[in-house]
Amino acid sequence: ANGKDINLQTTGKLSILSVGDSFTRLKAENSSPGTEIKFDSNWKFGTTLGGLTIGKTTNTYDITLSNSITTTGPISVYGGAITLGVGSYLTTSSGDISLIAKNGFSTAAISGTTRSSITTGTGNLHINADADNNNSGTLDIDWLTLNSGTGNILLEAAGYSWSTFSSVTSPEIYGTGALTIRSVSS
Repeated sequence: ANGKDINLQTTGKLSILSVGDSFTRLKAENSSPGTEIKFDSNWKFGTTLGGLTIGKTTNTYDITLSNSITTTGPISVYGGAITLGVGSYLTTSSGDISLIAKNGFSTAAISGTTRSSITTGTGNLHINADADNNNSGTLDIDWLTLNSGTGNILLEAAGYSWSTFSSVTSPEIYGTGALTIRSVSS
């Protein structure tokens, strides 16, 4: 490792929470408050986490998930804006996945053919891009595959924006549960 890796491998549930309502910084190398926390390849979560929570419902700091995360239980992420990195995977075998953003949800891909994916085995998948209902959160799921297995998928946002230009960029949605796309507003 490069000396900057953060190894968090357990079979228990892991919560990464701010002391106050919202994050201000997370890694020591971030010497001054910024606007984003990036969970990149330095973060090593393993594949046996019993669940993962990042942030509190009051968090307004942006969260970028640039590394694949696999758990056996629920995954919950709360942020200002949430970005899923190119080729990143969020996977749980039996829990729900909830990505709750106040200022938008997007994928980092802007070109190429590498897709990201969010997959549950039996759990529900919920993405809310405007959790504070202030009409600022856009859901952009280009280059993203959503698969809820036998669970339901709920997509919420003030606005929706994704490309249908080609099968590479278009979102792909799979599962045997219900699909609900709902507008939220104040």
